[in-house]
Amino acid sequence: MLWLAAPERAAHLRGNVERARELGVPVLPLAPAAVSRLVPEMAVDDVALAAHEPESGYADATATTNALATRARELGATVLQHVEVEAILVAGGKVTGVRVAGGEIAAPTVVVCAGLWADRLLAPLGIEVPVAPKRHQMCFFRRPPGFATHPAVLDRPQFTYMRPETGNLTIHGLVAYDEIVDPDRYNEGADPEEVEKNAELIARRFPVMEQGLSMGGYAGVYDVTPDHEPVLGPIAEYVGLHADFGWSGHGFKHAPTVGAILAEAVMEGHAKGWDLAPFRWSRFREGALLPPASGTDPPHARPRG
Repeated sequence: MLWLAAPERAAHLRGNVERARELGVPVLPLAPAAVSRLVPEMAVDDVALAAHEPESGYADATATTNALATRARELGATVLQHVEVEAILVAGGKVTGVRVAGGEIAAPTVVVCAGLWADRLLAPLGIEVPVAPKRHQMCFFRRPPGFATHPAVLDRPQFTYMRPETGNLTIHGLVAYDEIVDPDRYNEGADPEEVEKNAELIARRFPVMEQGLSMGGYAGVYDVTPDHEPVLGPIAEYVGLHADFGWSGHGFKHAPTVGAILAEAVMEGHAKGWDLAPFRWSRFREGALLPPASGTDPPHARPRG
């Protein structure tokens, strides 16, 4: 993967590279000339610094989810599909279970991972969490002959990102997305003007894509919080109620670590070495929003749990 930074963000990226290397992450800072050697098709006239993660990759979300569900069943879990959770049940300040279509399931612990629908379950309990369902569009482009592949790219100068896809395709999208929709009913395709905008930007970064072919696109919905960071950990108002939602589009890659942390917090009462308090749901009403966190934002004073 390549992170690209314009001059005004180069120092931030360099600081985050140094932080990552201190933590043992294999990542290299690259000057524009080195980027050109790595990816000759890429235009780098607006790039001051890049970070190369040679061991980064991506996973098929559907296949990964199915694999995890299969392994969970093998370990004794019961996975219920196509069963709507209608309400979280509480009594005496404690969670007692959930009501689903067709009955109730008793449980002393409930972890809300409902994403876009988390607020619907929590609002009746007096937990008002501002999670906005925002439509995000992605576009497909077929690369021309001779342009075999490229790294995944986070293109901060153009506020876009992309990665290769099977079939000699590149999937490309804009970082910004502001359209709030009904998550149960929205346009799942890509708007023509969005496809056109993406086509212009990918050709600006890869001029060879002027000979590429637009292949349409699709849209999904992110569960976006005001600070683009998740709600994690215990919900103090009810014993046994925990949260893991509001990832704002960047939760998949964090899932293995966060899952282990949250499991320990649920089972043991706390996660050793990790402070989940900054991710409490009440930070929004308290005005304690978390600062921006990305490869080209200023490094934080310390690693965050």
